[in-house]
Amino acid sequence: MATVTLKPTMTPTIMFEAFNITPDAFAGKTPAQIAALEGREGKIKVT
Repeated sequence: MATVTLKPTMTPTIMFEAFNITPDAFAGKTPAQIAALEGREGKIKVT
């Protein structure tokens, strides 16, 4: 199993939600596919 380290590129101004960032969501994906997973800062989608 490879190690994946996530680092924020900016400080969120409001709560950041990333419910789909889990080991199961990463399984079998390339680094580019993992980077494309969405999160939300409030109502705004971010990758």
